[in-house]
Amino acid sequence: MGSKNATELFEDKQRSLPASSESFWTTLFALFALHIGTGPAPRGRLTVWHSTDGSNAKWYAPRAVRPTLDLKGLSFGSIAVEPRVLSKPLPGGGIVPPADIGGFSPDIVIRSQSSDGNEHFIFIENKVTSEARLMDNQVENYPRLARWLTDRNVSFDVLLLQSAGCSKALYEQARSFQKDTWGSNFGIVLWEQVLQEMRRISFAPIGLPVETWQCYTAALETDCAQP
Repeated sequence: MGSKNATELFEDKQRSLPASSESFWTTLFALFALHIGTGPAPRGRLTVWHSTDGSNAKWYAPRAVRPTLDLKGLSFGSIAVEPRVLSKPLPGGGIVPPADIGGFSPDIVIRSQSSDGNEHFIFIENKVTSEARLMDNQVENYPRLARWLTDRNVSFDVLLLQSAGCSKALYEQARSFQKDTWGSNFGIVLWEQVLQEMRRISFAPIGLPVETWQCYTAALETDCAQP
């Protein structure tokens, strides 16, 4: 894990101002998701990864089941950024987790479509610093939510949005989630690939130096088994 990665962008020590917070990057990803997912077919695609044991000098590999995050048919009403709690109707209004299941707030909730055209819910937790890890309540709440959704045959994913240069603690937490009974519904979206996709599809809101950010994506090639 020695190549340049997105964590170095998020913790940019060369800036004249302090680095931007997690909330900025969460909002940027939400806007990017809307951009690639508002049409009948995705404008861009992102790999859903699982962490590995590193035995082949690769720390991430595409998830065996549904290895691509396909966002399509989205609208402004399909996405919620930092919702107060989940014990309210989710985007679309059909799913309402009870307070003991949904009494917490993911960074992003998206209502998309599964391959068969049915509702598919995506719960995203964004972590951007080299020390970031899931809080104890998140370690408890995400599995509880996942099992509740599984019991009701709801199509969903719980995703960590992170850099390949994440903390060891977050890496091990991801390993624990993917080994759980709902592990096929858990995955990782790597910021390094997000930055590359932003460039590939020319997603560059005014003032964002997306081209400059490409130097922080090298870890995608060195640390990840390519699809």
